[in-house]
Amino acid sequence: LVLAFLPILAWFAKNNLHLNINDLDINMDGKTSTHERVLFIYKNVPAMLDFLIIAGVVLVAILRAAGQTHYEINGLAMTGVLVWCNVLSVLAPYQFFGALVITIHKMLVGDVAKFLVIYIVLVTGFGL
Repeated sequence: LVLAFLPILAWFAKNNLHLNINDLDINMDGKTSTHERVLFIYKNVPAMLDFLIIAGVVLVAILRAAGQTHYEINGLAMTGVLVWCNVLSVLAPYQFFGALVITIHKMLVGDVAKFLVIYIVLVTGFGL
């Protein structure tokens, strides 16, 4: 049943893509700055999430057909996290949930990102 809705999700994701050159070069000076690239990626995050969810569901269906239960559960877990991120992006405009979504976004981008950088440096340094 879930596989029947994948074409609808793909159509929705395709319509949300912003791949025009005007979306990448906002001030039309012929050069793209880092800020413009970040804004370009930020505009396309919902569509990228949709495509990743589609890929995850297809991968889970293939793993289920192959009988790989352990990998299927891991794939479902990763796809579930992506679906939850997509739900958060849908709830952001609402007043009640918007503050929560902004708080979660700031926490992930700020604190968790710094922790992951320090963690990767330490694991790489002591692991080698």
